Amino acid sequence: MWAASANGKGSYFSGTSYASPYVAATYALMKRKYPKSSWNSIHKIISKQSRDLGNPGKDPAYGWGLIQAKTPCR
Repeated sequence: MWAASANGKGSYFSGTSYASPYVAATYALMKRKYPKSSWNSIHKIISKQSRDLGNPGKDPAYGWGLIQAKTPCR
């Protein structure tokens, strides 16, 4: 993702430190849209909507893949 960097410009960054806020926000939006759904149910939906990158399944480079916030953004 593109983010501000210490030199006052910007750079591309990756890793769980950058992915975690997006995942948390997607969970929060899903919970708001479906308040009676369990966190486990929401996890299943998000997992199905995520795009697998690299080798199939979880891998060291891409983790579980790229989260796609389709449902909460409709």
